[in-house]
Amino acid sequence: MKTTRHLFTLFLLLCSISLWAQFGGGPGGGFGPGRPPGGGRGGERPGQTENPNRQLLADDAETSKASGPKIGSITGTVIDENNVPFEYATIAVIDAKTQKVITGTISNIKGKFNIKQLPAGDYLVKITFIGFSEYVSPTFTLSPDNRTKDIGTIILKENVNLLDDVVVVADVTTIENHIDKQVVNVGKDLLTAGASARDVFENLPMVDVDFDGNVSMRGSENVRVLLDNRPTNMSVQDLIESLPADAINKIELITNPSAKQDPDGDAGIINIITKKGLLYGLNFSTRVGVDTRNKWNGGVNLGYYYGKVMVYANYNFRYSSRDDSGETYRGNYNTSALYPNPYLNYQTTRQQNSMNSHRLSAGIDYLPNKKTALSYSMNYSPSTNNNLSESYSYFLPLEVEKDQLSKEIAQQLVEQYAGQLDDYFNRYRNSDGTTKRNTLRHSLTFRRDYSATENLIIDANFETSNSQQNSLIENRLGNTSTEANTLDRTDSEENNKEFTLSADYSKEVRGKYKFEVGGRADMLWRDTPYFYFQEFLDAPALGTQPDMDRSNHFKYSQQIYSLYATYSRSIKNFSFQVGLRAEETLYTMHGLGMKNDNGNIVYVKDEDVKIDRDYFEVYPSVFLMYKFGGSNDIVLNYSRRVGRPNSRNLNPTPRFTDPLYVTIGNPYLDPSFTNSIELKYSRSIGNKGFFNLSYFFRNSTNTMQRVTQRENPVDPDKTEPGTLYTTTINIGSQYTMGLNLHATYRPVKWWNTILSMNYYYNQKDIPDRDDYIRSSNDFSLRWRNSFNISRTGTRIQFGLRYSAPRTTLQGSSSGSFTADAGASQDFLKDRLSLSIRVQDLFNTMASRGTTYGTDFVLFNNNTATSRIVNFSLAYRFAEMKFKDKRLKGAREGGELPSLNAEGGD
Repeated sequence: MKTTRHLFTLFLLLCSISLWAQFGGGPGGGFGPGRPPGGGRGGERPGQTENPNRQLLADDAETSKASGPKIGSITGTVIDENNVPFEYATIAVIDAKTQKVITGTISNIKGKFNIKQLPAGDYLVKITFIGFSEYVSPTFTLSPDNRTKDIGTIILKENVNLLDDVVVVADVTTIENHIDKQVVNVGKDLLTAGASARDVFENLPMVDVDFDGNVSMRGSENVRVLLDNRPTNMSVQDLIESLPADAINKIELITNPSAKQDPDGDAGIINIITKKGLLYGLNFSTRVGVDTRNKWNGGVNLGYYYGKVMVYANYNFRYSSRDDSGETYRGNYNTSALYPNPYLNYQTTRQQNSMNSHRLSAGIDYLPNKKTALSYSMNYSPSTNNNLSESYSYFLPLEVEKDQLSKEIAQQLVEQYAGQLDDYFNRYRNSDGTTKRNTLRHSLTFRRDYSATENLIIDANFETSNSQQNSLIENRLGNTSTEANTLDRTDSEENNKEFTLSADYSKEVRGKYKFEVGGRADMLWRDTPYFYFQEFLDAPALGTQPDMDRSNHFKYSQQIYSLYATYSRSIKNFSFQVGLRAEETLYTMHGLGMKNDNGNIVYVKDEDVKIDRDYFEVYPSVFLMYKFGGSNDIVLNYSRRVGRPNSRNLNPTPRFTDPLYVTIGNPYLDPSFTNSIELKYSRSIGNKGFFNLSYFFRNSTNTMQRVTQRENPVDPDKTEPGTLYTTTINIGSQYTMGLNLHATYRPVKWWNTILSMNYYYNQKDIPDRDDYIRSSNDFSLRWRNSFNISRTGTRIQFGLRYSAPRTTLQGSSSGSFTADAGASQDFLKDRLSLSIRVQDLFNTMASRGTTYGTDFVLFNNNTATSRIVNFSLAYRFAEMKFKDKRLKGAREGGELPSLNAEGGD
């Protein structure tokens, strides 16, 4: 606890120092070189979501600064055809040899610009503004004898072929490579039009989504998913199902995060960045969609951006339904008084799931001066999920030995008894459940830019969520008089509160090196009462009775306090970053129905117990990068990660999806730790595309793994005969290595193709368990093609996804192959778009798997609603109300500033 107090004291001290720097100790004088005033129009504001192009340009600028002495400058003036100074035109300086953007700025209110500290070399200047024809200068040279280049007065002419009211969005999803992450910019993707975030995730490189909605990256489900740079109390499955694809601006895939990032998730971080209005002036868009499987979706986006204030509001809704069916064959070789002989349990299940979700987000950015920004945002997400399921279970004689039982033999046995199933012991189960969720998040961000190379960001977030789940379960038994029919009811609730406070300070010194320091406090409280009631239908006089062995009131709290520091530097074409993060983690489990018996947690009735855990760890990171020239670079990085068990993994309350199948948490879980190394190579293919090849190696200890077992993991004495328990355990150590290839190529102007391939090998060291499979290979491929017919405004996309059969810890899962297609047509001068999308074109979506245990074998087949046709209609409008027509072309994301560029005087 002393360590915690020390860390928290340091955290408060850091915030105090940062605030002192802001109000009294920081340099004065606006944004300094390379930063446009915050109160103007069209450019990026402090506190605004960072334009990915800005980071790319900054990376290039750092490389260019290291390539030689800074001896040159470029000046000029931009005006329109009426000789009016052109404010906020984008100025890009391009290396004449590599054709790569070196740095850039925007013109000031007088139309002037001045870009300083450029090394000797051959350059050209490109000046652009959406709605106007671009200008490209002839090649010129900066040298010790010719240090300054004045390109003179440039006249931008309005492009009459561009519409006044069109909002420009990327035609296809694009991927950018950064030193520490991949950024997937979600464009007007036809294969996810009118879809959910799950459909977007299924098309991400290195990411897989299984039949049940579990997300994995590079073969590991221990991945951290953030929403707008912040954690969320929603489960990953619920988040990606309820979040509309149209609400996503971009997704960051951070496979090996630096010390600045939270170390959670041994596979890395997936950060979903949602949209908000960034166009200057008033902008508005709306859409509605429907498909052939009773799914509806729609949304409205509204933004107003002027002067010192930006206000935006977005609303999206989704109604979706899904019909699942499945068959399970389980050979049971564990005998008991209730089941004295081996038997085959054959079960058929039908489910109907529907979800009605809404998402409302609103915010305001206020910029009182050139140096300061204050942002507030609110997100509210209510949803209702209804689940109807019906299952039949039959218990048939089994005379086949365990090592000889296969799925085909199990199917033959069922066919053999097809006309006699009701003569054997059987169960019928009918479940009707409803889950209602409400999530509300408030975020407040303060940003201070002391100069173009120094800033402070303080961020506070508070999120509350409530989930209520009620279900009514009818159980009927056939051909037996030993058990009575029951009507079961479950009432559960989950209340969450989470508060985070962070401070981040960054400074670059003389364009040579950069350091960052910061701290974060994250506090979570979760309260989960779960009550199970049972009514014996054959004895109504007993009424409804609580089942204390299946009920529990689980409380969980977690506190994480962290400090970090990073240092980076560029030396010619070589750059590096080193960092260190220190974290103290405390969590408490507190439950009625749990007892700590000499270090063992067991179930008791009416027992109030607390279990506390506390650990301190450090997480280093190292990044090395070398640029060969052009878009050709290699990156080597290392980081240490942690996999923390969440409260759902720890909660020992049994959840009976079926009398014979129970999901239960494991309060014995320890965190897992991972050392991760990654080597990446990126190269452009002329001006037609690029490819990225990466190799990674992970070594983990205390690896957490979901398993299915016969024994109750919380209290073995309460193991129920014939019941299987799915839980999470620490299995030991493992190492994983793999290759990822991502390539984009445009053979001709109207055709763009994207190919992603992933291969992973996993080896586990599991002591004392001979029944677990210790090695596995995984392979997956995605291929997407986009065709754009510019004359007619028609776009067509076609995509394929393939996953090879996988070996799991206890068996195997089938491979999968799906194909999707989409097309869209623009009308009304590109303001109205009609899209059609076909999901699972060849109706191949299904899941099959095998699970082996010491005394059981389990085969399952599952299918879901497939071959869905979706229709979507979208309308986009932007009205730019300014004194100048040119401001109608103000684009999302602002300018392309750099650390060396500045506007004119």
